[in-house]
Amino acid sequence: MLYQVPTTKVHVVIEIVGQEELNGTVFISENIFSHTMKPRLEDLLNQQRRFFPFLLDDEEYILFNKSQLILLRSSENDALDLEEQLMLEPQEVTLVLDNGKELSGNIYPNLPPDQRRASDFFNQDETFLPIYNEKEKVIVNLDHVLFVRN
Repeated sequence: MLYQVPTTKVHVVIEIVGQEELNGTVFISENIFSHTMKPRLEDLLNQQRRFFPFLLDDEEYILFNKSQLILLRSSENDALDLEEQLMLEPQEVTLVLDNGKELSGNIYPNLPPDQRRASDFFNQDETFLPIYNEKEKVIVNLDHVLFVRN
């Protein structure tokens, strides 16, 4: 009998260094826990592992190197949970990325009340942080952010 860890499948679009976008599915182990008590994309990406499993829309399975990921877009949007359950207030920011693009949206600093500035949020130990807009959740690799406007 083969042991399998239950996973949640999330369809995403990823932007990678020097190439076009890739469409596919990310598999998030249900063994990953967060404050929401369900696995989230940013929790998967912030794990110590260098690669994560990715199923391209053409059914090719690859292991993707996280360092080459600029950002990951998903329709999975837990912003309402952050506002209602954790009572967090959104802060609007614009990120300028090293590929020349800008990304605007809201952040929700889930930090102690005296540490909820944008600078506190972006100076956490985590490399991959979520930005929310009305349609999607975007997980950004901070290694590809040149600066933040707040």
